[in-house]
Amino acid sequence: MKRILNPSFLSPSLLAKGTFAALGFTALVIAGAAPAVKASLTDSPKAVVDEVWQIVNNEFVGYEFNQDAWQAQREELLDREYRTQQDAYDAIRQALRDLGDPYTRFLSPREFQDLTNQTTGELSGVGVRLTVDEDAGVLTVVEPLEDTPASAAGLESGDRILRIDGKPTA
Repeated sequence: MKRILNPSFLSPSLLAKGTFAALGFTALVIAGAAPAVKASLTDSPKAVVDEVWQIVNNEFVGYEFNQDAWQAQREELLDREYRTQQDAYDAIRQALRDLGDPYTRFLSPREFQDLTNQTTGELSGVGVRLTVDEDAGVLTVVEPLEDTPASAAGLESGDRILRIDGKPTA
């Protein structure tokens, strides 16, 4: 049986933070599934360029991917002299643009860290994963996380949250 709750321990700000934390965790899991460049900041610019090239060579799927042109691109990239890591990053980005795929891109370690910080967040709030029941338009508990205020209060999967601090959720 689905219960209808009016939990007084759920504040709107904690609920929002918990929802964003859950979304951030999902984004991190999805991002973690993709291959990542493991070259460190101390690696030579050419090592970074070559590692990115190798990943694209092994993982890229495209109808019009020209293996011969990509091999020539590698030779051209490795023949260059890079004064800075940024020069290498710029060359990598141009090579990836040449693939013509808007979803293939390179993030520098700093950009990747910024993205991770934005999408990871910290787990805070009441400790519950939520969804909106599209049919009923009601905020619904997916699951309470263990050892959190939500689990201590007895929230269960399928519970509907209609009000928080007396304010309607829908």
